Amino acid sequence: MNKREDSSSISSNSWISFGTPVEDEEHLKSSRSPRRSSSSENPKLTPFKLRHSYGINPRVPLVNLTSQDRTLIAYACSHATALYDYTSRDMHLLQGHQNYVSMISTDTEGKWLLTVDSGKDNVVIIWDTETRVPICTLFNPHGMEELLAAKLSPNAKYIVTIGNGIEMTIKFWLWSYGRHESDATAVLTGLGNDRVKEIIFNSEFSNHFLLGLESNLVFVTWDNQMLNWKIAKINGDAGRLGLFNVSTYIMKTHQVWTGTSNVS
Repeated sequence: MNKREDSSSISSNSWISFGTPVEDEEHLKSSRSPRRSSSSENPKLTPFKLRHSYGINPRVPLVNLTSQDRTLIAYACSHATALYDYTSRDMHLLQGHQNYVSMISTDTEGKWLLTVDSGKDNVVIIWDTETRVPICTLFNPHGMEELLAAKLSPNAKYIVTIGNGIEMTIKFWLWSYGRHESDATAVLTGLGNDRVKEIIFNSEFSNHFLLGLESNLVFVTWDNQMLNWKIAKINGDAGRLGLFNVSTYIMKTHQVWTGTSNVS
């Protein structure tokens, strides 16, 4: 699977910036050199480097990045994201957020890791979990609005972000193209004060995803040009179900299971 659909179209701009792994690797090599250099020669030199942290944000779900070649998990830790090898007990901290990390997600293979913070000057960052360098950064994707939710698709092609404005706005990003703006935008209406709690992708059809709210479910489809969405109809008395807590797609279908706070 080619996760970088068109690497030739990637460019840097005020909204999206892409790191250069080769340059970072050269910097790491030079930093290990015994030759001493002044701060003017090496502007990246800092007196302190965060090496370990014992904290964890329990409100952000842990992500399992374990594969045949590694035993690795990722979790939010204040303003950083920790990559922790639970076999060797080595820790690497990904830093780049001004506010505390509020959301993390990964693709199916665990190659790419998305980290998000919400607040003033919020950013969405995609990291390469092998080289541990940032590959793409979205600066203030919803302008002055805070981020309500964001997620990376299972095939790593798409990013979905939702702003916490008066009217919730969905933005759909083909992130590897490096465009100035999102590739599609949709404004959610008719939901009152109900807020999005989670984004759930269909693992087999990544252009289909679900927005889980406390009392509504919104099905969204990307048709290669625009976002189409509709609110799920609930038969009977919706109040007896209570709040919607968590949802998941049923394999090989576009149907969804949803757990609620009330038994009946």
